[in-house]
Amino acid sequence: MKKYVLLSLLSWFVAGSSMGQITYTSISFPQAGDVLAVSTAVDSLLTVTPASATATAWDFSQLTAVRTNYDTIEAASSGSSYSLFPDSDILQPLLGQAGIAYTDVTATQMERIGGGFEIFGISFINGFVNTHVTQEVPLTYNDIASDDYAFRFSEHIDSVPFLRQLIDSLVSGLPFGLSPDSIRIAIDGDEDRIVDAWGTCAMADSTYAVLRQKVVTEFEVTFEASVNVFGNTQWVNVANFVQLPFPTEGTTIQYNYLAEGVKQPLVSITMDSSETRVTNIEYLDTTINNPPNTIDIRYLQNEIAAQIYPNPAQQNVQVQVASEDIPTNGYNLFVVDLLGRIVLSESNVQNENHTLNVNRIANGHYIIVMRNQKGEIIKRAPLEIQK
Repeated sequence: MKKYVLLSLLSWFVAGSSMGQITYTSISFPQAGDVLAVSTAVDSLLTVTPASATATAWDFSQLTAVRTNYDTIEAASSGSSYSLFPDSDILQPLLGQAGIAYTDVTATQMERIGGGFEIFGISFINGFVNTHVTQEVPLTYNDIASDDYAFRFSEHIDSVPFLRQLIDSLVSGLPFGLSPDSIRIAIDGDEDRIVDAWGTCAMADSTYAVLRQKVVTEFEVTFEASVNVFGNTQWVNVANFVQLPFPTEGTTIQYNYLAEGVKQPLVSITMDSSETRVTNIEYLDTTINNPPNTIDIRYLQNEIAAQIYPNPAQQNVQVQVASEDIPTNGYNLFVVDLLGRIVLSESNVQNENHTLNVNRIANGHYIIVMRNQKGEIIKRAPLEIQK
């Protein structure tokens, strides 16, 4: 039998039935400071089981990462355009990794209200014409939602330094030697979401109760230039003359396995538009993110504005905390490797400027974790040691 398909063993069915359906709530929404470990796997044998109204058991325990990216969720207030979107809470990727979205997180939904991206080294930031609701809760089996969203941005070329020369060179293929005076970027999307199955999901460390949500997105991106033709202003699609560095239209289909309290899908499977081939597998590598007998670094409590430098570090790391932010009785400081293992710790740090000697730690990527005396994480930051 192919790996990861619906298990037929009675024990799996009993386990799935006994756990019952879960309700997915806003406790699972990412918050500023969360570090998401997204691993990518390749498996030509993986298949997606059909939609089912009865408990299904999936086994992803043998997935092996070919790479892992660590994504720290940033507060929207850290964005350079936060003043345009004061109701937003976090920053999220937009259009793959090319841009960033300002997202409002409430008790019932996550909504992208604005954002922008860079194209040819130029930044475009604006509000969404139609905002994009990416998730609504509470979520249970058979819940259906859909959302149409639209993003528009236009700018006169001469208002951006060096843009005139750049655009003229890019659209030199326009007929009659026409030169644009403005540019416009448009993103239109149509997203349908349905919870089509539920049950249990076996990962490397444990078995989780999950909902499976199918997300189908149709999108179109246009990059247009405004030109004057015989006294009339017209918008011309630059993609007809220039190869843009991203897909301009298409359909994506994802199956996301959602566990309550976990800030990202346990597994996310992307398929081609015909649903005949798996094109990408991303998952939460639980052996890295939260293995037994290690420190759980996923959930941030009340973040303080600590400064940690230099980074990369060679011999010493300076940890600087304002006096008013130092917890009563000080804080405990940990350096944690990517397996969650504590490689260095110091207790009851109370001074504003603290020097951490990392000379004996091997080169590599780590995470600095600061906890108050209640055990709550008050700061977490990536650290690279490079001697």
